[in-house]
Amino acid sequence: MPLLSKTSRIILLGLLVLAAGTLFFGKVSITKADSTSLPITGYAWSDYLGWIHFNGSNYGVYEDSTTGKLSGYAWSPYFGWITFNESELNDCPSGSCQANISGNGSVTGWARSCASFSNKNACSGSLDSGSGGWDGWIHLSGSGYSITSAANSCWSGYAYGSQDIGFIKFAGTAADGYAYRVGGPSCGDCTNGANNYPTCNTCSDPFVWAGSSSSCVACSNGGCTGGVCNNGTNNPPTCTIFAPAATLSANPSTIDSGQSTTLIWSSTHSTSCTAAGGFSTGGATSGSVSSGPLTQNPSIFQITCSNSDNTSQPASATVTVLSPDATISATPSRVNSGDTSIISWSSSDANSCAVTRNGIAWKTGLSSSGISDTITSQTVYTITCQTNGTPINKSVTVNILSGFQEF
Repeated sequence: MPLLSKTSRIILLGLLVLAAGTLFFGKVSITKADSTSLPITGYAWSDYLGWIHFNGSNYGVYEDSTTGKLSGYAWSPYFGWITFNESELNDCPSGSCQANISGNGSVTGWARSCASFSNKNACSGSLDSGSGGWDGWIHLSGSGYSITSAANSCWSGYAYGSQDIGFIKFAGTAADGYAYRVGGPSCGDCTNGANNYPTCNTCSDPFVWAGSSSSCVACSNGGCTGGVCNNGTNNPPTCTIFAPAATLSANPSTIDSGQSTTLIWSSTHSTSCTAAGGFSTGGATSGSVSSGPLTQNPSIFQITCSNSDNTSQPASATVTVLSPDATISATPSRVNSGDTSIISWSSSDANSCAVTRNGIAWKTGLSSSGISDTITSQTVYTITCQTNGTPINKSVTVNILSGFQEF
């Protein structure tokens, strides 16, 4: 078809929409498909066609947060529905038809204006014979133009709708002075202002637009500590609170009676922690503190941590409290010179033991049921056992009987 003037295209497209009659009211309500769908909100601008609105009371465009696929409908007061649904784009002019946001933020694929069809509510079938051959295709990326979704989910750049629509811009200031933008949940709040012109406010993560107030607020100031702030339905800030978790450990975990250990705790997604078992966290979400002298075996400690929505499962630490001891005996403890005595010893909760004979190393072991030793003079046997604390020392003496003593 011959190239139409800008004015002619606007008039033509306007007539197409007017001819649709119940176009706006004929479409079904579009809602999020599932929990992975993120709303795309705001306004794009075409010098030929004016505002293109990406979300409203009964329609919207959504991104699948897992695959990046776009779906749903945008709306233009001048030429009606624009579809992003894969099922209505499968005969696109070239390349991948599915509208999609890739991992690097590139917005690719196609959208299509339903006003180009005879049945504008179905957005399929034969083209409107009065369109002058216009097919309604809008290319989201091509030679010399593209759309990018930034890290904060705000879109920028251009799409191209052929000579009949021209370029569509996704962020900027319109000729009438109104700022506009298109983007995902973390891009900010964009609502209808006076006379239905867009009023858009943007915030950078981890901030969200404060709804009815006039500023951006941080998640921690919006009750989102331990969670993440998002824009919810129609863009009021909402908060997803993560479940808190807690850990608790004791170092060392084995001590002797009367000794102390250090209790160490940490948590995630929590605002405070509470202790049980004879110590205090002071409400801190992480830290360390001495247990003080312990005598109870075992000594068990616990913490639970919480945020505004949830309380964690208890985290526990068990401390083994030992009571080390040792004994040593000689049978008999009085002998004639040259006779023998049986030396026996035992220990509990000791790491190692050694026995000396008159101060000279003799035997080792945690216990012995009896070792025979020949006694020729007074002999002192001493057992020394190593523990987690102070070593234990016990002694026994074997004496020589006087020569005149009777048995």
